[in-house]
Amino acid sequence: MKLSIMKKLIVLFVIALFSWSCDDMIKEDELNKLSINNKGDLEFAVAGLYHQFAGIKNMQLLNNRDDLTLAYGHSMSSSGSVVTCTKSYNDNNYEGVYLSMYKPLYQSIACANDIFKKVQKLDQNSIAIKHLLGEVYFIRAYSYFWLVRLFGKIPIIDNVDVDYTVPKASYLESYIFIESDFQRAISLLPASNYDARKRQITPHRGTAKALLAEVYLSWAGYPIKDAAMYVKSAAMAKEVIDSAGFFGFGLMDDMANLWDGEHPTNEESVFSIYNAGFYENENPNSYVQTDNYFPSPFMGCEPAVQFYNSFPNNYRKDVTYTRHRINIYRPDCIVDSLNPVNTYCPPVEKFDYWVDSIDICYPMEFRKMNGSGDLKTINLFRYAHTLLTYAEAKARSGSLDFLAFEAINQIRRRANKVDVHSASIYDISQDLSNEQFADSVVWEKAWEFCAEPESRWFDLLRLEKLGDLKEMRIKGDGNTIPITMDMETYFFPIPKEEQMLNLNLQ
Repeated sequence: MKLSIMKKLIVLFVIALFSWSCDDMIKEDELNKLSINNKGDLEFAVAGLYHQFAGIKNMQLLNNRDDLTLAYGHSMSSSGSVVTCTKSYNDNNYEGVYLSMYKPLYQSIACANDIFKKVQKLDQNSIAIKHLLGEVYFIRAYSYFWLVRLFGKIPIIDNVDVDYTVPKASYLESYIFIESDFQRAISLLPASNYDARKRQITPHRGTAKALLAEVYLSWAGYPIKDAAMYVKSAAMAKEVIDSAGFFGFGLMDDMANLWDGEHPTNEESVFSIYNAGFYENENPNSYVQTDNYFPSPFMGCEPAVQFYNSFPNNYRKDVTYTRHRINIYRPDCIVDSLNPVNTYCPPVEKFDYWVDSIDICYPMEFRKMNGSGDLKTINLFRYAHTLLTYAEAKARSGSLDFLAFEAINQIRRRANKVDVHSASIYDISQDLSNEQFADSVVWEKAWEFCAEPESRWFDLLRLEKLGDLKEMRIKGDGNTIPITMDMETYFFPIPKEEQMLNLNLQ
């Protein structure tokens, strides 16, 4: 027992050491002293990489979209079956928000670049080494994919040299780089979930293909708007769907199980963020304790009123929002007519709401805890994403087929708690045009992935609908980062701290 505890402490120390060195490497490479001399060293380095990437865990809290009401400095209180949220925030206090999104992603990239430099002494023909390097390419690609969708034109850094003159890449250059990294990941990663280094935890070939399909879907929209990418998105998503059984992917029969805390790993998870021990220990239910993997309290009201009130009244709404937790049933959000800044909505069921000394909200997928209160899983990308990506890409490429209808219908059937593989009264009409079908898919995604990190903001961005946010909200509903019709402002500004270091980022 003592030996096991000591082993965990050593693992935690090495992860922390590697994470610290990557942190400082961004500005002072000579501080990074960790060597990679064998497969074990590489595994520890990759664990440190996941640690840095886990910094994106709060992204669903930072994107201002129409499905959530987000603001900093909320005061929250519980009243019956609702959450009361009074918003108080400083419109000019966003610099820390931008930095909290920007920095962990570039720290992940710095760690990845450092690994690529130090791993050269290892046997590049080793299957185990190739698999680990595939994970590194995957994380670097995903980090850049987040960055280009959040900050627009960004610097592409693929080495460990400190250079404060690196210019911003064009949108196209960024997407080409991301595509290349995901393709390298596909060539190096193990074939399926069953061959993954940590089954249902670390990425494999199907994981990278699913994310690449999403890259192509984004590429087809704003700001590049290369419609040919819809064809590539559909083709890549179809590869994943056609081989779902081989990859180990599928829909959970009951979507409530995604957040019940009893299924920290499952077939619907394409890629998730886990506690440190999921990467380090043989038993994923026995893990190293570290607060660095988990979100700060979600200080904000969950539902946006107009979005909640238009949400289809079905089983998915029941499990998305806390509507039946106690006997009082409230079908709609209520707006204070005297002070519309105050809204009264059932909380999002994907967020576990309880009262300690203050009111705190945590995402529901974290709710399963061990005795010390440590939390486990953040679902970033689900197989449901791939189904809907295929359906939308087929419609926008003008080539709807049976599989496109079946893809969205499986999601709609589950939303109404019927057999996902049998035709039902909830299936989408066969008479829709390509444009109507695509619009239906976008709304299906909005409801299916409400409040999740990979969700509504990025769809509104690529479809150039962020300018419609004011019409998507009631007056006073939500913290609104100033948005004008100048499309360039749809991206967050690169933090001033980074601009001061590199004038080319201004």
